[in-house]
Amino acid sequence: MADVRRVPIQLRLMTYLSPGLPVEFFEMIAHYLEEKMGCPVYLIYESRWSGPPSDRTDPFTLDHIDLAFMNAEPFMKLVSRAKDKAELLPVAPVYPHPKSDNKPVYFSDVIVHVDNCEKYKEFKDLRGVKWAYSGPDSPSGVYTTLRQLKKMGETVMFFGHIIQSGSHAKSIEMVADKTADAAAINSTTLSYQMKLHPSLAEKLQIMTSWGPLAVQPIVVNSRMSDELKKELTNHLLNMHKEKVWKLRMEAFTLKQFAPVDMMFYHQEEELRKEGEYWPHSGMSSMPRMALMNATTMMRWPRVRKPMVARSTRSSLSSAGRRRSPPELPGCGGAGALPAQRPPPNVLQPPHCLLPTSGGLRSGGYKKGMRFCYGTAGVFVC
Repeated sequence: MADVRRVPIQLRLMTYLSPGLPVEFFEMIAHYLEEKMGCPVYLIYESRWSGPPSDRTDPFTLDHIDLAFMNAEPFMKLVSRAKDKAELLPVAPVYPHPKSDNKPVYFSDVIVHVDNCEKYKEFKDLRGVKWAYSGPDSPSGVYTTLRQLKKMGETVMFFGHIIQSGSHAKSIEMVADKTADAAAINSTTLSYQMKLHPSLAEKLQIMTSWGPLAVQPIVVNSRMSDELKKELTNHLLNMHKEKVWKLRMEAFTLKQFAPVDMMFYHQEEELRKEGEYWPHSGMSSMPRMALMNATTMMRWPRVRKPMVARSTRSSLSSAGRRRSPPELPGCGGAGALPAQRPPPNVLQPPHCLLPTSGGLRSGGYKKGMRFCYGTAGVFVC
């Protein structure tokens, strides 16, 4: 039988949501709970992941924390593999947004620089732009974008460059200084950053908002007694009713906390599954986003002269021996780049030539096509 923590000797909080949300936001919640629970409250923050990584034992299983703030996707994975150790605390924050209707939701706000708002009036106008995103598992930065592209019958090749910024705050900065043309941003982070830096309001324009999305869950240690879970829930639900704490909440654009349940987050799981694969022009499936690190960028180096691709089927010479297919950059041979399959986070463009054990596999060569090449292979541009 699992141990039950009946007396709150201390509370151990953890957040995976910084720097998207400032650590001071979670310190405020820790101070509030310390005042209400009458026990010491400690805060740990982890900025490398948006939730417990799958290749490590999570802190709930290890019984290292009592309460955690994380993104919805790692939360759903966590409760599926450690459902007897972690569960949803049935309360979530409410942030202001024109479309929120005072519910615990957030949106994916597509932003452009004000200097380009006449040029980019609708999302379809963003074809060929430099697009920034926070990270590969971001619902607001990636999955909503994939869903919109799917509705348009497009893939991520719709964009000219794709840059992984590392955080929503960095994506905002990149659009503001014109390093990127556009980005899809978590509306909570955007609201706070614009409050923190008023000058951003003069530089950024929200083109459109996608959503709503279920706001980030609060996860509780299952060993905690039901009485203590209920007490924590009630304190958070009543936080905005106290004038002093309401003013502190408003400093972080937090309105209040509201009740939620697991059905709220199952909808987010459907969004993630929808974004993983979809059919595309002759391809059986399409990988998720062409997520490339900002240091590698997306533009493949170009070959000056078009190269002709031959069939992978070897032909017999007059001597009865098989002739090898031609050696091309990226496919082995003297001075060529090493042949290897693309890393899992890199998109394979529609007309794609990939190195194989037998030579070159063609994805549909037509006369006059130009080729790009890189360590992932040779691509039609």
